[in-house]
Amino acid sequence: QFYIVLSDAIQYDYYFGVYRRDFSPENMGFAIDGGHSELFHKEETHKLFEAHIFTDFVGLKEDKPNGLIQTTVSKRINTNTKQALAPGFIYWLYKSYGGFQYVSPTITISKLEEHNKQLVLGNLDSVRKNPGPTDTSKFNVSNKRYFTALDLYQHQSFSAGLDVNIGYLNNHDLKYNIYFNAGMMLGVTPVRDSLTGTGSNSLSKTGFIKEYSVNTLQFCPQIILNFLPEERFNLSIAEKLIYLKPLVQDIQLVSIDKNNSAKLNASSSSWLNVLEMLMTIQVNQTINSKLFGRIRFNSDLKNGNNNFAQIQIGYSTFILGK
Repeated sequence: QFYIVLSDAIQYDYYFGVYRRDFSPENMGFAIDGGHSELFHKEETHKLFEAHIFTDFVGLKEDKPNGLIQTTVSKRINTNTKQALAPGFIYWLYKSYGGFQYVSPTITISKLEEHNKQLVLGNLDSVRKNPGPTDTSKFNVSNKRYFTALDLYQHQSFSAGLDVNIGYLNNHDLKYNIYFNAGMMLGVTPVRDSLTGTGSNSLSKTGFIKEYSVNTLQFCPQIILNFLPEERFNLSIAEKLIYLKPLVQDIQLVSIDKNNSAKLNASSSSWLNVLEMLMTIQVNQTINSKLFGRIRFNSDLKNGNNNFAQIQIGYSTFILGK
């Protein structure tokens, strides 16, 4: 038996890249000996702001308002890179932890499609004439229209705000990171109002249409579990709660009763739940472009039967490209 030790034939020093835990032989690091120096440059301007463009398979249907095209532009700004080692008794679960690691301003433009751009408001006059199980005495008599928080969110065409990292845990040996974030967003939803004429015993549509926008203030706590074995592929699962407050006085926010879908309950704000699974594949290392697949389940927190789903694929690019 004859053999050659590989290290005697070639000189190969392995260096881990950021978040890398596989063993593919690629260029992944710098080795700087004593007396030598290396010049590093800041990120190029055209790579500062990354846009994620999604298309929704469910939104392809004409009667679905999820949004045929959705574009999100964001920038992660690191604020605190210091981390501390986890205590010994829990070191097996996560290796280090930190807080306020970054802030991320985000702008989302969605629903760039032909159909169902506006949310059609519900008619409270009809509910009052035929209340059924709904207690109409709890509604403001001056309000003629209503919507649900989930409808506002589903038809939202624009949102802008800031996500802030509150806490961070990592365990690169087990290939995962956990982020605890909180965000504040301003949302804009276009709505459509079919005006109603009231007779002695009936209601009729006048044929006149009024279109305007409803603004919402949103508070969004979120937890993200990110599996990142290496930079070319990653998978993340996120759970986000959205506290939604409409900034309007003449439209009633309602929720659908969990035990009776025909019953409406008046409220001034509402909580939504968004469960997301996102997969990312790097397709071009030179320009750092990525292909995305995303599944979202959006629901009323108190009534999971009131929900809608999004099945999306997308592509990332830099909006200040050369």
